[in-house]
Amino acid sequence: MKPNVLFFILLCSIPVWAQAQGSDSLKAQIQLKTSIEATEVPVNREVVYHIDLSWLGELDRYRIVDVGEPAVSNLQLQSSGSSNKIFTAADGKIHSIKRISFSFKPVSIGMAYIDGVSIQYEDTRNGQKGTLMAQRLGVKITDPVEEPGRSNMGRNILIAAAVLFLLVVLFSVYRYSKQKKQAAAEQQQEKTVEEKYLERLRDEIDPSAESEAGNIVRLSKLLNDYLMIKWNFDLTLAEPDLKERLQGAGISDEMTQKLIEFNKKAELNKFAGEEMNPAEFHLFYDTVEQLLSAMNTRTQTASAE
Repeated sequence: MKPNVLFFILLCSIPVWAQAQGSDSLKAQIQLKTSIEATEVPVNREVVYHIDLSWLGELDRYRIVDVGEPAVSNLQLQSSGSSNKIFTAADGKIHSIKRISFSFKPVSIGMAYIDGVSIQYEDTRNGQKGTLMAQRLGVKITDPVEEPGRSNMGRNILIAAAVLFLLVVLFSVYRYSKQKKQAAAEQQQEKTVEEKYLERLRDEIDPSAESEAGNIVRLSKLLNDYLMIKWNFDLTLAEPDLKERLQGAGISDEMTQKLIEFNKKAELNKFAGEEMNPAEFHLFYDTVEQLLSAMNTRTQTASAE
């Protein structure tokens, strides 16, 4: 009897061990959770829908390749955005969360639905890609609620009077403003793309400012705009593709590497809040300026020929 009992105990313990192994492997995978801030929303308020992607490890462990726009019924998309969160659990392991949010305007009273959205991601360690599907969620659209201050007739009259006064002031300077803009537009047409962006660089970004956060965003946007207008691509490409496109545009290997490094730093600043020291920012500012100047020289030479 004892050997049989021992065999039975060993047999029952095997599935428990396999389940634990499977659980450990699942911890390394990206997980998806969707939610709505409120299940009942007045027709004159917004429905806020969140997609939370979480995984074990650093923020750059996974790269979100594409997030499809949710298919909805009885709703209209108003805006969207994303945020990131990194924290260390009690066991000392780092966890990362990426939240993608959508705001919708209800169309009419009744039920509204947000269908499952498709999310494509890439494992940055091995290059493998995957797709996650969010579940369908419903929300009840109820009668409108009274807007704050709507019954305040006197306040509305004052606001209307102020708006009317502002329109009169704007109209009085309209002709002068229009002529000035036309003159500026004619002058801009005579300039190369690079000259326009060099002016923007010097007018919009102050490399000597104490706070670099706003400068980083503006410099990244300026570079993105230029690359898109000049060569129809921007910094959102994967690093190998970005490197290939930059070099294909005739940009030197050294400058290409600096631009890729700046893009990494800018992404970490935007999504992870990682600061960039002034010396690094000055380097990237000078790199963008050198790029625009070099391409401007090339453009003018080609035009002369």
